[in-house]
This record gives sequence, structure tokens and C-alpha cells, in this order.
Amino acid sequence: MRVLMLGRGGCGRTTLSVLLARELAKIGFKPLIIDVDESNRGITKLLGVPEPAWLIEAMGGSEEVYKVVHGVLRRVIPLCGCLIKSSDGITLIQAGKLMVGGEGCACPIHLAALSLLRSLKDSFKEPVIIDTGSSVEFLGRGLSGGLIDLALFVADGAQENVELAVRIERMCAELGIPNFIVVVNKTYMEGSSITNRFQGLGFKVMGLVRFDPLIYWSSLQGGPLKAGPAAMDSRRLVNELLTTLSLKAGGK
Repeated sequence: MRVLMLGRGGCGRTTLSVLLARELAKIGFKPLIIDVDESNRGITKLLGVPEPAWLIEAMGGSEEVYKVVHGVLRRVIPLCGCLIKSSDGITLIQAGKLMVGGEGCACPIHLAALSLLRSLKDSFKEPVIIDTGSSVEFLGRGLSGGLIDLALFVADGAQENVELAVRIERMCAELGIPNFIVVVNKTYMEGSSITNRFQGLGFKVMGLVRFDPLIYWSSLQGGPLKAGPAAMDSRRLVNELLTTLSLKAGGK
């Protein structure tokens, strides 16, 4: 199961990535999160782990990444220094971050992640959650060839989510991603207007994740992610995902 997490900035995409991975770990899976967001470094704080070496560094830097991706250089990616595991059973790999003014675009970071996804396609059978950035740039890299099973669009209450979802769904279809679902996050009520708009346009709204004060306060404190109602909603969402992709708990 390879789930691509998408959504505009501030929608809660990274938080939901961690919540889904936690629920998967609780029922016997060994989930892997690949962090492809070149800007936000906060996922390690949510998981309560130190920042690992970045994948782009393990591949030898930007120039070496281009050589590997274009077949000029053949190299086994040494992942041992890039892997870090949280206390709740989630493994994290960070593709890389932009840290220096003028260092260039995010292309090598995204390409390193794509190279990893291709290498894991047939050999890694556990769930993979790909946490992207707030733009659609990662979809422009080319994700064809069965790399992604499902795209999950995280929407908060803003109406502008609808226009973005229409564009992203089209891009996912062009890439051959077979499933596209919407999850409405940080909601205060059932049947909100944003949910109705998505459903009216034919989107599959798989679930609602309630606004959770525990998430808000743990974010302010900068420590590991704590959740109450949102964790319960994420558990239901995981069950829906497993049903959609015809998987069972424990990877069987």
C-alpha cells in the first residue's frame, strides 16, 4: 500500500500522515513514511525522533542523484543512516531539505525520493506513506508505473480546497494513480459545506477528521504528536483504506 498525501499548506497533511502510520502500526503493519517536503522539518518532532541523515546525502548529493536517476551511475542506495524508527513503530526517511539561499530547486530531493520508491516497488511489502509538500510540484516529476496505489487529498474547511482538488485529481489521473480520495480535516461538524461541495462534484470523501485540541497543544509545545478525537477518526480512516485496497491487518 503506497499512499500519496496531498493538500495545500496548513491543511494538516503531515499530522495526518503520522496519525495514519500510528494506526497502521497498532494493527500489525510496519509503516514507512517518506518525507518529500523540501521545506518543513517538523515531522521528526511529531514522531519524537532526531533528524536522520537525508536520502539525498546518502546518494552523494545533487549531482550524484541526477547520475543515478538518468542511469549514468549505478549505485545501491545505502539506507542504514537514513532510517529512524519512532517508539510507536513508524520508520521515517527524509528525502532532503532546502537549507541555503541560492542552493537551487527541489528537483534532486524529489528525484531521490522517486528513485527510492522505484527500488521499493517490488521488494517492500509494508505500507508506505509519502508526505509531499504544499505545492503540486512533486506530481510533475512523473509517478507512472504503479508507484502509487492511492492519492489522499487532505482538505481543511477553506473553499479554495475544491479548485485545488479538481486540478490535483486530474494530474493524478494523468499519472495513472488508480484511486483518489478526499479527507476533510480539522472539521467541527458532520456534513459541512466543504464536504457537500466535494460530494456534489463527484469526489469520494472517505472520512472526516475532527479538530483536536490535543494536537493543537502538542504542536504549541513542539513535542511528539498527541491526539484524541483525531486519532479515533484516523483509525476509522485506516479501516476504510484497507478495505479500498483489499488489504487486511498485519499485512495479510
